[in-house]
Amino acid sequence: KNDQKKVFFINYSNMIFNYDLIEKYSSSKFIIFLYDEWPLQGLYHFNYKLKENLLISYISKYFQKKKLDLLVKKNVMILASTNYLKKEYIKLTFSNNIKQIFYPIDHNFWINKNFNQANKFLFLEKNFDYVLFIARGGSSNFRKGGDLLIKILKKLEKNTKIKFLILGEYNTDYIKKRFKNVEFLSIETDDDLRNLYSCVKVNLTLSRYENLPYSIIESLSCKVPNVSIDVGGIKEIITHRFNGWIVKNKDINSICTGIKWSLKNHSKLKNICRKSVIKKFNYQTTKKKIKIINDFINN
Repeated sequence: KNDQKKVFFINYSNMIFNYDLIEKYSSSKFIIFLYDEWPLQGLYHFNYKLKENLLISYISKYFQKKKLDLLVKKNVMILASTNYLKKEYIKLTFSNNIKQIFYPIDHNFWINKNFNQANKFLFLEKNFDYVLFIARGGSSNFRKGGDLLIKILKKLEKNTKIKFLILGEYNTDYIKKRFKNVEFLSIETDDDLRNLYSCVKVNLTLSRYENLPYSIIESLSCKVPNVSIDVGGIKEIITHRFNGWIVKNKDINSICTGIKWSLKNHSKLKNICRKSVIKKFNYQTTKKKIKIINDFINN
């Protein structure tokens, strides 16, 4: 109605948002949910080589400043999915118009199935311990640690029990010719992804820049231990040697040790993984914080 305030909810995961709308609708309220760091920091999160180009660096910083200046307006509330992201925002903007709320997960959907049921259309072999690596671009993605994956494949190629599954690989010829301990998958639906989680024993995250990937939360909910490099907000869900393995300084030996540890302790880690997600990332916990949104809208 004409006498009601307009409220815009922006779920900022992989979405491009026109920040000028904040000024255009200055009498409206904007609630922007940040799930990743790249909207704040700029393009270098996708390609580290951009730092070397002065023109692109200048353009990136110009638009970054423009965005941040608009995000701190009085008609904007920022929601951060992790405490890490909240701190980074405050560090960049010197503004406190941000609150932290964990992004809830539907743990009734993300459940573990038995291998035979989940493997019906995946056609994986039951005698392997599968380690999953998800990254758009696969081994070509520097930000996601694709180059580190190659080193891990070399390190563990003599272990005939372990096989790596890569989801999101574009250029596979080199890896197919070089390694026998890897397979490539493509899936289309969340049902397929849930089945995949149910067939693997470890989820591997090698990102250099990251906040908290959905794949970690989803796989934990499906009872999969996670091995991850210590970046961003990942430690807010993975606890070292409790529901996974945290690696410092991109140490390849530590990553391989973490994979072996997770496989060895897989049976006793499964329920711990799921409980750790349900405790923090359930709807009931999130609902308790929704009051801050109502207060902002009605203020």
